[in-house]
Amino acid sequence: SIRAKADGNDWEFWAESAIGDVSDLTSDTVENFAKEFLFPYLNYTESKSGDGGNYYIYLTDGSYFILNKGYCIDFAIDINGEKKPNEGGKDTFDFLYCPYSNSQYIASGKFIPYLYKNDNRESALEHCKANPYTCSGLLSLDGWEFKDDYPFKL
Repeated sequence: SIRAKADGNDWEFWAESAIGDVSDLTSDTVENFAKEFLFPYLNYTESKSGDGGNYYIYLTDGSYFILNKGYCIDFAIDINGEKKPNEGGKDTFDFLYCPYSNSQYIASGKFIPYLYKNDNRESALEHCKANPYTCSGLLSLDGWEFKDDYPFKL
């Protein structure tokens, strides 16, 4: 966000030390990461730990984030909150914060959509169809627009 940049806390430059070694990530580390780097810049109503190591942040507009540890920190956003359908590619979209180089994804060290290094629009569309949570990669290639062939329209 612009405010984070002004504070010298630009997400593109969050230090590896902010979360430590990715192999040592725990749900507590993810919660601490959220408290340090997200809470100051979000309008949120509630945050809590949940099932499977998930950490939830509920925003004032009704949407919410689910953070989880993986090789990267996985960010899922449900754009309409608890309202149905709560399905990947429809109202839930996944992104990553990868502080370390990862040969699998198109970028690292920043907040990125699920876009693989060799993806073009055709392969991103196939990934989206096969795993709807990767549709953020297709949407990023399409300029954040739902094109006519987008497979999961509401």
